[in-house]
Amino acid sequence: MNSDNGADDKTVIYTGASSPSARLVCLDTMLDPSLQDLDIELGVQDETIGRSDNNTISIKYNKISRNHARISFENNKWVIEDLNSANGVYINEQKIGKSAMGQGDIVVIGQVPFRFIIKNHPVGSAPPPPPSNDYVGDSGTMYAQHVGVIESLASNDEAEKERRENPPPPKPAGPKKGERKASTQPAKDSNPKPRGIFKYILMTLLLGGAVAAYFFWQQKSANQKIDTLYVRYSKNVQWFLEKYESNNTRTPTTTLDAEIDDLRKIEAGIDVSLAQGKNHQGLLQLKQQLLFLSFERKLLKMLRENAFYDADRLIKDTREEINKIVIRKPKDKQNFNGLLDLAETAVRFRRFSDQYPEPSENASRKPDEYELRKMNEVKTQLIDRKKSNYLLLSVTYIRLNQLLEDVEEEDIRLLNRWQEVHKRVAG
Repeated sequence: MNSDNGADDKTVIYTGASSPSARLVCLDTMLDPSLQDLDIELGVQDETIGRSDNNTISIKYNKISRNHARISFENNKWVIEDLNSANGVYINEQKIGKSAMGQGDIVVIGQVPFRFIIKNHPVGSAPPPPPSNDYVGDSGTMYAQHVGVIESLASNDEAEKERRENPPPPKPAGPKKGERKASTQPAKDSNPKPRGIFKYILMTLLLGGAVAAYFFWQQKSANQKIDTLYVRYSKNVQWFLEKYESNNTRTPTTTLDAEIDDLRKIEAGIDVSLAQGKNHQGLLQLKQQLLFLSFERKLLKMLRENAFYDADRLIKDTREEINKIVIRKPKDKQNFNGLLDLAETAVRFRRFSDQYPEPSENASRKPDEYELRKMNEVKTQLIDRKKSNYLLLSVTYIRLNQLLEDVEEEDIRLLNRWQEVHKRVAG
């Protein structure tokens, strides 16, 4: 916009220094409700983040170390530093030791993702004033710290003063009554066309089209970025399946813990991506798959410890978490509920074997006829459900498949022996 526009069309704004401030806004919707709305205000003072109460920002979350990170304001930038934490600090998926944060960066602290938002830009990072030959912004805004504003306002005052001191000469008198003055102007159209309205409508349409095109390309660019992340995490999940998803149910507990940690790292990245594209179906499917892979390993650990009530609770919680994720196309859905039903039958058989380990007429604890009949029904359910989920079990979820084969080999055989004992006693 040029400087010959009227002063009435301009807004004067003072853009002097303001106290710099920023925020870290939590993006993870899967956290405990007390952490989901976490919003950390940042100023120029140093902040420390961790579980311990001696931090300026205390976050009670087990993935955050006691003294996890420090945030300081250095050279007009907010800088975050990892304080030798267990789960690290990441900026845009890159692990860092100490690094500056930029507007819109995704910052992950102990697997909790945040978006960094600058509220007031620090001195030196604010947008520069418009150049001297055009000190009016695109929207007609003039910046008070620019010399052009003062000149413009002063020139308008001087022009007004000059008009008062030197009024224009009077207009020449018109023709006397009865006289006609020859007109040198073309005759005005008695029916003028509303050109101004047409121009206004045209400009409105053009502006609306430009805005729509801008948002279309912005959305397209965002979708392409999410698709790229989906491809990356798909490869990560495939790598995990090929490396760890074996038929070995005797894997040491420490190895199971390490596998669960690997799954959590992949899941944390997917959660950050879902914060940008919440309804991306591919990412949602990967999220379901990671939940179930983690479930397999936790279940094996609990059954080794005969923690049957914990196993029942784990099945219930996993079912709720997976069913919260909405997959729109039926053909893209995996039958996780059917697999969890199979896991329930495995827990029931392991509980039965723990209660009645010695099939003998002289055993101190014996199942009665009702219990044997119910367990036979569970055996039939297990066989039928294995058939209907054969492909998923044999190709993808091999750990659960091997657990079910162990149940058939050990626990169902124990059930059959108890039935023989019961027949002998009854006969």
